[in-house]
Amino acid sequence: MGEFFSAKEARQMMDINNATILRGQLSIVFRSIKEQVNRGLDSINIDTNKIPEFYSNSKALTNALTELGYEVKHYSSQRDGSSLYVKW
Repeated sequence: MGEFFSAKEARQMMDINNATILRGQLSIVFRSIKEQVNRGLDSINIDTNKIPEFYSNSKALTNALTELGYEVKHYSSQRDGSSLYVKW
């Protein structure tokens, strides 16, 4: 019965997967922040297409950044596309 698992196990697998996704997203965001900090800037707009799984995990990402003290806003328009604004 190794192919079957309980709801609790499914929840644990989901939590591990979401944590892995969030870690990857934060790595991308912090690389971009570091680039801007080195240029003497205090904010960044990141194209959400560059952030993997952004739409399925955007709330967790914005919450994590907010908890770290960043101001975070998501902008989306048909003309300009979608971006994540991060200010420190």
